[in-house]
Amino acid sequence: MIILQNIVFFDISSVIAMLIVASLSKTIGEALKIKPYYKFLYFTSACVMVSAVIDTVPFKANIEELKTLTLALRCIAGIIALPVCLRYWKWLISEFFKN
Repeated sequence: MIILQNIVFFDISSVIAMLIVASLSKTIGEALKIKPYYKFLYFTSACVMVSAVIDTVPFKANIEELKTLTLALRCIAGIIALPVCLRYWKWLISEFFKN
């Protein structure tokens, strides 16, 4: 039960982080005239929220299959979010290593 609570807490915190980064990326994207890739971050936060709901709501289906599904959704969300974030925020990496 404690592990489930930790995963749900992690899901909530990652959704909040993705929504904040999406909002900031929208602002940066408008200034740099980049296509609205930030909308993918909303999709990834929805995937994580669906995973959290599936983990917390009891189902009569096979538990192992549901765990695999939720982990796959989280993995897909991370795989999508990383290149999207790098599209907007890669300039920070070069600024960090300049000093």
